[in-house]
Amino acid sequence: AAFAEETKLVASDNIGSAVIVHRTRTVPAGVTFRDTLDSVLEQNLAAERAARERAITGMVVTILLAAALIWGLLVTFDRNRRSTIDLLRKQETRFRSLVEHGTDVTVIIDPNGTVMFVTPAVKTVFCADVEHVTGKVLIDMIKPEDQSPVAELVLAAIAATAAYLDLRTRR
Repeated sequence: AAFAEETKLVASDNIGSAVIVHRTRTVPAGVTFRDTLDSVLEQNLAAERAARERAITGMVVTILLAAALIWGLLVTFDRNRRSTIDLLRKQETRFRSLVEHGTDVTVIIDPNGTVMFVTPAVKTVFCADVEHVTGKVLIDMIKPEDQSPVAELVLAAIAATAAYLDLRTRR
């Protein structure tokens, strides 16, 4: 027995006219309602699977694009980091050359006043070897009448203010 489905939809607008939509599906003889229902369900499941596959494909494409963007950013960051490191090395080499070959004496002391670093110019300016000055307390190398200004200088340096002082040393 053939199974037929008929659907009517009536819609009207505000002036009273109606639109009628009519759809008829004829099923071949020998096909039951259950077979037709199963067929429709299979079609719906296939459509849902296809929609899920498209959604998954879209997510995978989005993830791959995001990964490519992140990779590009990392490569750019690495290039910038390398160029920054190269620039810092060049600046360090230049600064080291200025310190090692300059005529100014620069002294770095610890909080106790012990000389931790002194530039090689100490040899020319004060006739003292770097090894002789390093590790000694700075105030002990200053003439007694200049010790007070040097102590003030050290306190000013500790307070992080600029400090400069001309002084004489003992030989």
